[in-house]
Amino acid sequence: MNDQVRDSRTFEPPPWEREQFDELRRQRELEQAQRDPVAREGAAPQPQGTESERAAAPPRGDPAQVGTPANPGTPPAPTEVDLMMMRLSDQEPDVSAPLRLAGLVLAGIVAVVGLATVIAGVGGMVLQAGRGGPMGTAAGFAVVAFGTLLMAGGGWLMILALRQRGA
Repeated sequence: MNDQVRDSRTFEPPPWEREQFDELRRQRELEQAQRDPVAREGAAPQPQGTESERAAAPPRGDPAQVGTPANPGTPPAPTEVDLMMMRLSDQEPDVSAPLRLAGLVLAGIVAVVGLATVIAGVGGMVLQAGRGGPMGTAAGFAVVAFGTLLMAGGGWLMILALRQRGA
């Protein structure tokens, strides 16, 4: 890392850019004088530029007046927007109700198939325990695991379908 101490001299522009920097400095002083109430009481600075430039410039206003009726171009307060959105949502028909019902039915079917698979796996392990040996038990565990995954997937689909009601 560089441990050199920074030189805190003021910035001086190169000679070929000095005019642009002087113009920028004058503009900033003018803006500061317009914002400063003490300087405003003295000589009023004349705005620079042509009339078309002044007309194209954004209007300068007091930030405290934003959202007041005097400034019709400002956006409404957030509470008004929230109220309008609630009114609009009340007027819209609920088109997702049949989809939500279909999601719940399909999730229930998947969960029931998973439960049946778990029961079949446990039954297979019980029947194969005496004669199938370790291979029958391993196959039964695989079927039980697959059934458990199906039940978990069905439960997750139910949760997703029920969450859609609040959206």
